[in-house]
Amino acid sequence: MDCKDVQRELANRTSELPDAVLAHVAACPACRSARSMFNAIDDALGQVALWQPPAGFAERLAAKAAHIPRPGGPRSLPEFDRAAAAAAVLVAVTAYLSIQLAANFSSAMDAYAGLVRFVSQSLVAHTGAIAGASAAVWFCISAWFTRKALLS
Repeated sequence: MDCKDVQRELANRTSELPDAVLAHVAACPACRSARSMFNAIDDALGQVALWQPPAGFAERLAAKAAHIPRPGGPRSLPEFDRAAAAAAVLVAVTAYLSIQLAANFSSAMDAYAGLVRFVSQSLVAHTGAIAGASAAVWFCISAWFTRKALLS
């Protein structure tokens, strides 16, 4: 064993040292010095008392924690998450309807005309934030179809 291995054993010891380490320590002044340093550290740490919480600490902590308000419930979603979920559903429905409309028309221009007709009917039939958001999504899709038709 070399000094590096022996000093690693000395630093990481949890029980009795192997005979090879003890033989090296007996013959090597540097490792003997390291062993005495580690023994001094162990002795100093052994004299330090472990911290103990004051009496009643856990009870006082539990009493303070009982007054902390809890959220609405384990499954409640904040308003932003509800809006994001609604937007995700809207996008999914829009994508599905776009695919269906594209499959039913022979050309991109027919699909574009169908989309414009659908959006205009939706705007007439429905009002409110959902109709406006839906119309915005439909107009984006119709712009995509227009671009596709012009590039083909």
